[in-house]
Amino acid sequence: MNYGEVIAYWYFRLNGFFPLPNFVLHHEDLRAAGNRGGSSADTDILAVRFPHVYEEVGGLASDWDPFLLDNLGILQRTTVVIVEVKTGTQSPGTLRRELEQSVFALPRLQTAVLRVGVVPRDQACPLAEALRRQATVAWEGLVVSKMTITERKLDGPWLSLTLRHVDRFIQDRIARYKDPKRSDRLFFPDPLIQYLAWRGGM
Repeated sequence: MNYGEVIAYWYFRLNGFFPLPNFVLHHEDLRAAGNRGGSSADTDILAVRFPHVYEEVGGLASDWDPFLLDNLGILQRTTVVIVEVKTGTQSPGTLRRELEQSVFALPRLQTAVLRVGVVPRDQACPLAEALRRQATVAWEGLVVSKMTITERKLDGPWLSLTLRHVDRFIQDRIARYKDPKRSDRLFFPDPLIQYLAWRGGM
């Protein structure tokens, strides 16, 4: 994972999600879903959250990002987010085309929905088709969304966050819990978040 994917991972983790980085979409599954390419692909992060996530320190309703509360209603339903992270300086037009024609194209969305297994197989294609056209789909007590995390906010049929927003959320969370969490930072399984915690005084 690059640094953008790492901080995106921790953004979702600190918002009560169970994030899976570099979630592989196998070429056989992509081909079965209509993809013409011959290679496997991946989703930068596939994040799943259940509505009743709770932790006494850092897991209260006031700890979650208002963006996720407002756009996904994460306290009401199980939520799945398909996340693409870009740290480069591609033009907005180039990046939109890549997202629409490849990353968030129907075969990849369908394959991701099938792989995570939140709906029966016969519902995966109609759910993916609905998700291709819009950022968020409510489906049988479930919310499924696609999201970009980029240098600048990117308009399109997806939710959009900036890397600065994600970084600021992590820094605010570290500052809020630097005392009760100080002894725990070395349990975090990557050196970047350990460094951010140390830099924030945790």
